[in-house]
Amino acid sequence: MCGFLGQINLSYNQNNKYEFIKSARLISHRGPDDNSYYFEKNLFLSFFRLSIRDLSLNGRQPMLSRNKRYLMCFNGEIYNSPYLTKKYLNKNDLKSSSDTEVLLECFSKKNCAIFNELEGMFAFFIYDLKNKYFYLCRDRFGIKPLYYAVDKEKIIFGSEIKPILKLQKKPNFQIDAFSDFFLKGCLDHNKTFFKSVETLEPGSYLKIKRDLSFSKKKYWNLTDHLCTDGFSNSKNKLKDLFENSIKKHLISDRKIGIFLSGGTDSTLITECAKKYSSNNFDTFTYDFKGDSKFSEKKNALEVSKKLNLKNFLSTVSPEYVIKNFDYLIESIESPITSLRLFGVLKNYQSAKEKNYKVIIEGHGGDEQFAGYQYNYIFYQLEMYKKHKNKNKLMELLFFNKNYKNLTENDILNTIITTTFQNGSTTDGTPFINVNLLNKDFLNHVVSEKYYFQKKLSKNLLKNSQLLDIKDLKLPRVLKYTDRLSMINGIETRVPFLDHRLFEYSFNLQENLKFRDNQSRWIFKKIYQKTRLPLKNKRSIVDPQTDWFKKELKELFWSEINSTNFKNSEFFDHKFVKKYYESFLKKKNETSFNLIQILSTQIFLKKFSNFF
Repeated sequence: MCGFLGQINLSYNQNNKYEFIKSARLISHRGPDDNSYYFEKNLFLSFFRLSIRDLSLNGRQPMLSRNKRYLMCFNGEIYNSPYLTKKYLNKNDLKSSSDTEVLLECFSKKNCAIFNELEGMFAFFIYDLKNKYFYLCRDRFGIKPLYYAVDKEKIIFGSEIKPILKLQKKPNFQIDAFSDFFLKGCLDHNKTFFKSVETLEPGSYLKIKRDLSFSKKKYWNLTDHLCTDGFSNSKNKLKDLFENSIKKHLISDRKIGIFLSGGTDSTLITECAKKYSSNNFDTFTYDFKGDSKFSEKKNALEVSKKLNLKNFLSTVSPEYVIKNFDYLIESIESPITSLRLFGVLKNYQSAKEKNYKVIIEGHGGDEQFAGYQYNYIFYQLEMYKKHKNKNKLMELLFFNKNYKNLTENDILNTIITTTFQNGSTTDGTPFINVNLLNKDFLNHVVSEKYYFQKKLSKNLLKNSQLLDIKDLKLPRVLKYTDRLSMINGIETRVPFLDHRLFEYSFNLQENLKFRDNQSRWIFKKIYQKTRLPLKNKRSIVDPQTDWFKKELKELFWSEINSTNFKNSEFFDHKFVKKYYESFLKKKNETSFNLIQILSTQIFLKKFSNFF
């Protein structure tokens, strides 16, 4: 796990070389173990290495292929490198035990055809010194980041945005990205917050010619795979895929820890890791100071105790949030959507103190099995579409235990979610209040088609899932995870995003995802006999709303009463003040808007003056 920065130049300037070196240092945290550079007339490369597999200098990058034709910078892990070695290489092809060299030598033999055979997380650059082609490639889900910027004289690419901005010398903001964030909750989906910086789409690669012209190609599509297996076959196949993924994610020459929230996914990952790991490991859990209703520690401690593992608890206070707000926003390079990120940050800081270099997290399970609360109504609508039974639809929607306590407002929210999932939190609560936004800004970015929900699949449940996978939940959480781990020099692994496991579970029949009013039914069936406590998902696991009424009140007031905010092109200052005053008096108001506003204001302040 590492970080790299590169620049492909049409012309050479010695001063550009020194600017490049200074800019590259902005991502030195991504690779605390080694640093190296490569310079030629038309190409600058900088690499910062976090050594995980083959700790020797044989794994140093940029790495040159054995035939001296290809040069590569690679960030990530190729978990099936032993299989690829056996299939395509022999012992004489390799001088190290690093997966970097396996990938490079396989590309040397198979070119771009190798991309679809890779299992893991990756973002890499390859230079064909013979034909003068350059390649940028990213893994199927975008676990590892890869950004690029194009102008007439150069293409800059790298693992983070800050060094690219520094080389460009001016952070021009992308207005459309802010509208997607405020009105759809999107982050790092198909655009960044900076006009000139693009994100390479997951599951795709760029082929760049010497004149800087380039083509973009997809090498993988999640919906290309169909599954008609029944319960018994699906149950056995899923269990094998999940546990094989855990085994692969335990390959490391450094210590591995696990973030244990106490929820089902992290609990089962921990149990399987204990079963298959030959080394001892620890678990890490975060907590919030104050009210125990937001605590995950009880379940996490119980799981750790039953598995005979140490559990380290990090407690987040309001003071910690206030002190680290600017630091977190600069690290993530965008606004944020939840105070839970401060808990994640503190967990990584705790793991770093204990010399952990690899952490396993449980992201991706809800996206592949349709585990969010609002996914349920799309399942019911898909069942109605297939069977055309109106009475059954009404019974399922409004007379089952999931919906028996719904208020009129809850029912209205559910209906709204079916038309605009992007504007709802995971429990179906709408968060959009356009009155908070500057009217000129709204008129500029919102057209008649803006609120039309994307149709990514004819299957209504899969369409709901794909919105979370491609636009909403997954891009957001993976960005958070990458930045908060790498700022602490730690590699994060996400076994639920093994693409073979994900393909299979995503494409299961609907009645295996939902049954008996339960979401993720088949996965729960597989592990129902575990001796560990499996806790249902909670939609609220932080004190964000409470703290915005008390502990963060002074910080919020100071930001929205600043001169910059009063002149904001995004927010209506008077209405924001009025809205916040009303929020302070209400009990159950969502604070999603408030964290958007506060974090956006700090982000703008931080990056407007970044240079």
